[in-house]
Amino acid sequence: MAAKCRLVMVWMMASASFWLAAPSVSAQSAEQEKATAGGDAAEASGDAAADKPVQRPMITTGQNNAALAARFPDDHVWLETESEGRTLGLVMLESNAPARGAMLILADEGQTADSELAGALRDPLSRAGWAAMTLGLQPPPYPVVRARQQPSSAMTGKPDSEMPAESDDTAPKQEAAAKQKPADSAVMIDVLPEDAIEEMKKSYQARIAAYLQSGVTYLKSQGYERVLLVGIGHGASEVTAQALNGAGAGEDEMQGLVWIAPADNDGLAGALSDASNLKVLELDSHLAAGNAGEARQAQLARAGFVGYQRQLLAMAARPQARDASQIANRIVGWARSQVSPY
Repeated sequence: MAAKCRLVMVWMMASASFWLAAPSVSAQSAEQEKATAGGDAAEASGDAAADKPVQRPMITTGQNNAALAARFPDDHVWLETESEGRTLGLVMLESNAPARGAMLILADEGQTADSELAGALRDPLSRAGWAAMTLGLQPPPYPVVRARQQPSSAMTGKPDSEMPAESDDTAPKQEAAAKQKPADSAVMIDVLPEDAIEEMKKSYQARIAAYLQSGVTYLKSQGYERVLLVGIGHGASEVTAQALNGAGAGEDEMQGLVWIAPADNDGLAGALSDASNLKVLELDSHLAAGNAGEARQAQLARAGFVGYQRQLLAMAARPQARDASQIANRIVGWARSQVSPY
């Protein structure tokens, strides 16, 4: 009897264990089904994503004109042109009377109306009695920049077959260097014809000239009889073209033109070869001794251009905002002695 009772108890315990384990098994099955479904969904979404084009971030550079206008609500002016749209000028009026005149400052390529040196020059010039307007300078189209950096090929527009043949000494070296480069490192770059690049350059220069002329017109409309043109870096060549037209000169006055650390490859000396109505000041870093600035100075001296001065300053090769005070002092001192009546 006791044995029979024990058998019944064992049967009851086994039944209970079975029914307790059943929900757990069901839960595990449900979870497995969910995981399988999730995997299928992920795989499906992965297939769909593979069909879509990859979205890559794009970074663009601009002049931030709208943001600058909001930042300087009382010091900005929109300069309108007939064919080139509008651009932003930032203006600081003279803080001392009487006004000596105005200076229109064009930033270096890629810089806005308030970046780096251009923006920092407004305040010291204003305190010296000059109104100061700064304009940003967008870089030219990339083919123009590339052609400027590689004049031997891009500027000529000649195919390799028309370039001078390599000497016997250099050919083996180039062959060996080519063998050392991995095959997938070669990049084919299409070179635009010379006339296409020249057309781009002219279009770019016409746009910048329109902005500069609009700036001069605005400043003169505010009662400033003389407007000195100031160009930083590559901006020096753009203001030179306007200065040659007497854009900012007062009545019976010499046109004042200032180059600040001008770019070496812009042919500035050649642009002045026929000019006789300009007074030009070039400000360079003392670190630039021996560069194209000295060659420019010698070329203008040989040409008998008497209105040119070059001064070296203790500043970075590419001037920074911290150099604005001493640069402004040099410009004001030069204008006092060279631009009349002062």
